[in-house]
Amino acid sequence: MKKILILVLLATATGTFAINPNVYYAYSQLSKASTLKYVSEYVNAGSSQTNELETVFLETKQMFKSAVKRENGVSFDDAIDYNLKAVKSILSRSQYKKYLTMISSSIKNPNEGLLAIE
Repeated sequence: MKKILILVLLATATGTFAINPNVYYAYSQLSKASTLKYVSEYVNAGSSQTNELETVFLETKQMFKSAVKRENGVSFDDAIDYNLKAVKSILSRSQYKKYLTMISSSIKNPNEGLLAIE
């Protein structure tokens, strides 16, 4: 679990005023209905968990939009931190581990996972 979290944190590390486009795109895709369905099925989330995830994903997207307007790398990091902490509080340990794996692989392999969902 610690290795996965470290990989996610490394993958999401940003410069002062920059963010990896794959990181931004992966997290911004979470608010799409098709992606929410995919994530929910992948982690085997219940309906109440799915509703909570939807709220978190929409808030994450808004935080990213705000960070883009301000061109603020710290805000990008805050959005990622918010997402990871909120999702961790919603999902069980095994579900969260799956979520981290999915996010990490989506960032590393843009043609697979979340980034490939249409």
